[in-house]
Amino acid sequence: MEIHSGRPFSAAFLFDYSSEHLCYEVEMFFEIGSALKRPAAERAMFINNALVESFVIHLRNLVDFLYMDRPRPTDIVANDYTTGGNWNEQRPPISENLEIAVDVRTKRSRI
Repeated sequence: MEIHSGRPFSAAFLFDYSSEHLCYEVEMFFEIGSALKRPAAERAMFINNALVESFVIHLRNLVDFLYMDRPRPTDIVANDYTTGGNWNEQRPPISENLEIAVDVRTKRSRI
């Protein structure tokens, strides 16, 4: 993948990025969620903790991708994939559960 210093991102760069990184985030989020549905007794405690932590990391990455309003110049967000950059007006409102996840992340980053 080409090295890119910031906006505007080329269509080829965004395609390569989503093929590698965004697909990975979505895949891991759903696979780990599926693994967490299995009874905890079937998993060792440290594996369970690692799965929960990994699930939350991928959730936060996806929330940032979809809902970050002020990305840094090198951040790639959903708005980069829209013509005219209008994703922020079209996206659905963030759910209460996702808002809690974002709020927890924001509070922890200040500690």
